[in-house]
Amino acid sequence: MKQLKQLFANAKRETVIATGTVIALTGNMAMAAEGDIDTTKALLYIAGGLAAAAAVTGAMFGLVALIGASKKAQRAGT
Repeated sequence: MKQLKQLFANAKRETVIATGTVIALTGNMAMAAEGDIDTTKALLYIAGGLAAAAAVTGAMFGLVALIGASKKAQRAGT
């Protein structure tokens, strides 16, 4: 049990160090670009992906509802 606690403590410490490193590197890259980053195209891709995901999710729910209705109708003998 003691070794397991030590392993989790080490994992937490390494996670905090890695997160801090990523934040520091991200900040440095943003400063290097001097605020001239155009995110319009990236945001459009994200919005398109979300719209596609919503359409697929809606289609899946519709398909599940259709299958459920057909099973009910089959059990009813119609």
